[in-house]
Amino acid sequence: MLREEKTMKKFTLAMMTLLLSVFILTPTLAEQPYYKNKTVKIVLPVGSGGAFSAYTLLLIPYIKKHIPGNPTVIMENRPGGGGFRAANYLYNVAPKDGTSIGMLLSGTTMAARLNTKGVRFDPTKFDYLGGGATIRGTITIRRDTGVASLEDAKRTQVILGSSRPSSMTFYIPKAVNHYFGTKFKIVKGYKGMGPIDHAVERNEVQGRVTAWEGTKSTRRHWLTTNYVVHLATVGLTREPDLPKIPTIVELAPSTEAKQVLSFLSGNGTLGRMFLAPPNTNPKALKILRKALVDALNDPKYKEQASLRHITVSPIDWRVLLRDVKRVMGTNQRTVDLTKKVLEK
Repeated sequence: MLREEKTMKKFTLAMMTLLLSVFILTPTLAEQPYYKNKTVKIVLPVGSGGAFSAYTLLLIPYIKKHIPGNPTVIMENRPGGGGFRAANYLYNVAPKDGTSIGMLLSGTTMAARLNTKGVRFDPTKFDYLGGGATIRGTITIRRDTGVASLEDAKRTQVILGSSRPSSMTFYIPKAVNHYFGTKFKIVKGYKGMGPIDHAVERNEVQGRVTAWEGTKSTRRHWLTTNYVVHLATVGLTREPDLPKIPTIVELAPSTEAKQVLSFLSGNGTLGRMFLAPPNTNPKALKILRKALVDALNDPKYKEQASLRHITVSPIDWRVLLRDVKRVMGTNQRTVDLTKKVLEK
C-alpha cells in the first residue's frame, strides 16, 4: 500500500509539472510578435532614383526598428500608369495580412475623382497608416532659359518633362497653359522623376513640375548653384521654404481658374502618405500605424532627415482619410471643368 501511494505521488507530481510547463509556455507561444519572421514590402508608384525612393530607403530602418518582431522591410518600385499600377496592385492583389503597404502619388486620389482611365480602386477604402509631411510642388525650370516668371512664360516657350497625363508633371502645366496663356511644351513618356531630372541636366527638357521636397533633397546642387528658378508654387498655401514664390491659386485670373487650380493643387497632405490594402488585418494595422508614428518621431531619423533636407511633419491617418474624402467629394461642376481643361 505504501508503495502504491509513493507511485501515485510521483505520478501526481509529474502531472503537475507537465501542467505547469504548459501553463507557463502557452502564453509565451501566444505572445510571439505578429511580425516575427515576416517580410514587409513597401510598394512605390515610381521608379528608382527619385525622391520617393530616397525618402523610403531612409525611413525603412526606423519602421523596422519600431515593429515588434523585427521583420525584414524591403522596398519595391512599381512605376507605370501614372501611379495607377501600384495603386491597383495594393487595392486588388496585395495580401491583406499587413505584409504589403505602400505610397501613392499625391494626385492619384484626384485622378480617381476624375474617373481617369486605368483607375481600378476606391481611395476612400484604403487603410491609411499616416503621412510624413505636407508636400507642395513647384514649377521649376533652368535659369538659362531666361524665363523668371509666368509672365515670361507667356512669351517664351519652355519645354517641361512629364511622365503621363495623370501626373502632376502633366496636369499642372496643362491647366496653367489654359488659364494663364503660358507656352509650356509638355514632353510625356519619362519613367519617373529621376529620368526627368536627368533630362533637365542634359538640356533635353528645360524644367518640370514636381514636389519641392524632392528638389531640395535629391537635387540640392540645383539650388546651391542657382541652376534653376521657381515660377510658382503648386499648393493651397505657399511653401514655407519659398515664402516669396506665389501659388498658382493666388495668381488665378478668374473664379473658375481658382476652383480648378485649387482642386488640382489640394492634395498636399497626400504626397507622403503610407497606406495598406482595404480590410487589412486589424491587429497588423494597429501595429503598422504605431510603428510609422514612432519611426517618424525617432530622434535619429529626424537627425538623418534634416541632414538630407527632408521635412518631417507627421500627419495622422485620420487626417489623410478626411482629405481623401474631401477630394473624392469635389462637386461635379469643378470636376467637369477640370476634365474639359485637361482634355483640350
